[in-house]
Amino acid sequence: MRRIFVAEFSRILLSYKRYPTEAIAQIFIAAGGFIALVKGGSFLSGIPLMGTRLSDLVISYILWMLILNSIGDSGFSVVDESEAGTLEQLYLSKYNPTQLFLIRSVVNIIFSLLFILIVMTLLMLVMGISLHVRFELIILPIVLALIVAMGVGLLVASLAILFKKVTQLFTIIQFGFIFLIMYPFSDGNILSQIVGNIMPITPIYVWLTNITRSQSMFYPNRWQLLFSVVNALVWFTGGIICYQVASNRAQRLGTLGHY
Repeated sequence: MRRIFVAEFSRILLSYKRYPTEAIAQIFIAAGGFIALVKGGSFLSGIPLMGTRLSDLVISYILWMLILNSIGDSGFSVVDESEAGTLEQLYLSKYNPTQLFLIRSVVNIIFSLLFILIVMTLLMLVMGISLHVRFELIILPIVLALIVAMGVGLLVASLAILFKKVTQLFTIIQFGFIFLIMYPFSDGNILSQIVGNIMPITPIYVWLTNITRSQSMFYPNRWQLLFSVVNALVWFTGGIICYQVASNRAQRLGTLGHY
């Protein structure tokens, strides 16, 4: 396991060294997108985004980038391996393919966290944003959100193994997670709240915004922690099961090396 982790870490680090302009461009695109979002929202509403509204927007944007990076890296790594003709070689190695892609997801998450830290530092310098958040309180929700992202990433990887092309699906997922994060499920009726607790990441986002507003782990809903943990475990377990089923089917059909 340690050898896989070191190999994946070295591979990604080497790609950043070889193609630094790609990483720099991604940072400026992410920062520019947030600035355009804030300025555009202020212009349309006629009111500058400040206080809790700005904090909620920052949290939503950070969570959205983390999720998309995690899901995209998991799904597109399978596509890239298929295009390069190396996916079948991974399955012929002595390592379990599910464990291999899970470790790859963990390494990608580490680099995604570093990327987002750089973006947020840049935004704070340019826009003068300051978040008054007790970071020890948001560690658990962020970890749970990343677990959900790994599970959904494995679902995308499952489809990539079977169908190879998932670019348009990822576009749908991008807009889908904007809806899941921004739609106020928790403010609706009982049915809306139930649906929100089932959808990936939604209860975790609600819990995270409550923490940042109240600086408390449990206010106003002590059940939010339980909903968030169950949501993360269900989607992560579902991702692993679907990936194993898709992987076994692709091996049985002999389509791993096809593209």
